[in-house]
Amino acid sequence: MLLAQPAQVLAESINLSQVLRGVLQEQPSLALAALNESVRRIDDMQRQSLLDATWGVAFNGSDEKKPSPSPFGSNITNLGVLSVNIRKPLANGATLSTTLNYSRTRLRYPASTASIFQSSMNPIYENKIDVIYRYPLWQGHNNPSYHGQARINAEGVAVAHWNVIIQQEQLLAQGIAAYYQLAANEISLRIADDAVHRVALVLRYQRKREAFGLVEAADRLQTEALLATRKATRVQANAALQSSRTALMRLLLKKQTASPLHADTRADINLLPSLLRTDRQLLESAKKRRPVFRMLHAQIAGTEATSSILEDRLRPELNLIGQVGSRALSGLNARTTNDSFDLRDRFIGVGIEFKDTIGKHATKAALARNALQREQAVLEQWQAIEQIRTEIANAHTDLENSQQNYRALQGRMNAEQKKYNAEINRYQEGRSDTATITQFSGDLRAAELQAALQKINIDLARARLLFAAGDFLPTTENLPITEKH
Repeated sequence: MLLAQPAQVLAESINLSQVLRGVLQEQPSLALAALNESVRRIDDMQRQSLLDATWGVAFNGSDEKKPSPSPFGSNITNLGVLSVNIRKPLANGATLSTTLNYSRTRLRYPASTASIFQSSMNPIYENKIDVIYRYPLWQGHNNPSYHGQARINAEGVAVAHWNVIIQQEQLLAQGIAAYYQLAANEISLRIADDAVHRVALVLRYQRKREAFGLVEAADRLQTEALLATRKATRVQANAALQSSRTALMRLLLKKQTASPLHADTRADINLLPSLLRTDRQLLESAKKRRPVFRMLHAQIAGTEATSSILEDRLRPELNLIGQVGSRALSGLNARTTNDSFDLRDRFIGVGIEFKDTIGKHATKAALARNALQREQAVLEQWQAIEQIRTEIANAHTDLENSQQNYRALQGRMNAEQKKYNAEINRYQEGRSDTATITQFSGDLRAAELQAALQKINIDLARARLLFAAGDFLPTTENLPITEKH
């Protein structure tokens, strides 16, 4: 009686929808992938360093003593210089810089030099303030390095994000496989229990007849051997079921001490609707939903942004330079400082600068490598399309074959059940033998097992088809796909 009890009485029922939700919660692989996405977002902060302003301050003092070629010249010079510079790159590729040089010069003369021949301003305070604007006309125009890096970083974040979704997709595939393996193993155990129960009933009947001398002991021994075989098969089916339960529980990160799982496939009717779409329609759905296309699209966009940066570096540098500055010179510190903000004494200049690197082999090599990386992403996109097309075709074929086989196996199972029932009646009337009953019992068990497993294969084929089309993932906007022909 214990063997005849359903194996899932004490088990926790779980359906496919619960499995799909469960595998996406608290997974270490998803946490690691999400961490990588966070790292890529932080990397984008480094791009702002391209526009960071730099500044510096320097102070130099000196005391110089040397013979003067003129009898009226100084022989000792005390000099103190304060320099301040600020440089700010701009988003349009230009550079704005400001420099300030403030100096104090004191001259000392030999004792023999008359005061009338000495400098009238001593010490001398001098201040120079210059603002320089350097604008690139060719290389660096509109700052492709800054704006291109922004796009590269954005696409890098997108790649990391869609890689998380791909990890989720892989977990969903594992969950689907583990769930239907559990369902198949439960069916195998249930049918093994039924087979044990049928043989046990035959054996009980034989023992009664043997007590009255109506059957030989050899018939009973044959049935006992068959019962031992069915029990061994039942043990194997139970071991397979426990293994599949453990696999699904660990995929869901459930503890071993938790209640065992039972696949409630009856609740999957709404999740696995009839599929009326053609293979082409399913492929178009996959292009919109499957994350691999979003990730590869981001990779291609990233290589295009890199290409724009590298192509800019192949250009020669042609810079337009404008400079304006104030000049102040006085023997008084306060006056020199005040005159620094007056343009009566000033400097204005305009210049043009040309620079280029001969060969540029490093940039050309990087550009060629980037082109190959783009081509690789395009080929991977093409490969993904063909792989998904194969998945859809195989799943569609499996679904059609499974449905046809199920209908045929249902007919066989019904016929085997009628045949076995009729033979049992004949056996009870003494018109059949143990060998025939044993054979018919085995035929019925095989027919029941095949029909039940074929039903699971139908559900699995539907799930594979929906998975290939991306129906288990959130809808995403359609992106251009670069196909190879």
